[in-house]
Amino acid sequence: MTSAPVTVPSAHLVHQRPLGTPALTAPDGTTRLLDLAAAATLALAALEPGMSRARSGARAWPASADPRGALRQLLVRLRRQWGFDVLIGRSQLSLAPGLTVDVTDAAAAGTLLSDLDVSALPGFAEWLEAQRQTRAGHARAQAELLLAQAQAAGDPQAARRL
Repeated sequence: MTSAPVTVPSAHLVHQRPLGTPALTAPDGTTRLLDLAAAATLALAALEPGMSRARSGARAWPASADPRGALRQLLVRLRRQWGFDVLIGRSQLSLAPGLTVDVTDAAAAGTLLSDLDVSALPGFAEWLEAQRQTRAGHARAQAELLLAQAQAAGDPQAARRL
């Protein structure tokens, strides 16, 4: 990965069907589903930017003798598919500038990567479960806050909708 990354500011990383099936969607609407390793690596970079390549590789390819090599191959494959570096960083991975992710959108609802069977990636499965619990806790706290605000404002209809 010696060439400088080409960023596409309007590219969009989407986990479709409320955060379920991971896919990349380009500005022109072209969508490609992601395999398990790609989905795991992109989720790691999106939710823990700056994670080391070694740690990312080990989570996405736990049985590989060379997880960093597998990660390099994935990065090359994604660049060939999309024409730009989706993930950037020499020692730590992050999403390329301009990419957005629905899981970081506060209004997004659904279970993170719910359509993936991650049992083959035990380290990633543990990380994913912790992320899901964190998201659920944030959603509960937000709902409780909105309920308290509706009750304090004397708005029983808003409170019932919550």
